[in-house]
Amino acid sequence: MSGYRAIYTSRPFGFDAKTLNSILGHALRVIPGRGITGALICREDMYLQLLEGPQDAVRQALERIRRDPGDWSRN
Repeated sequence: MSGYRAIYTSRPFGFDAKTLNSILGHALRVIPGRGITGALICREDMYLQLLEGPQDAVRQALERIRRDPGDWSRN
């Protein structure tokens, strides 16, 4: 897929199955219909996420992530 790509890292606020399922569930509710695909790599000490799709849609997704009230510590 060609398009705009963004990669970012963050420190996890949780690394259990419930937290990871919550992240996935949220993504599946927010992303459909926007043409965004991506990948999330999870480790105990780091999340790395790739988002790809139309530039406006990816930038809007990144802005939502930045405003997330979760206890994220951006790198």
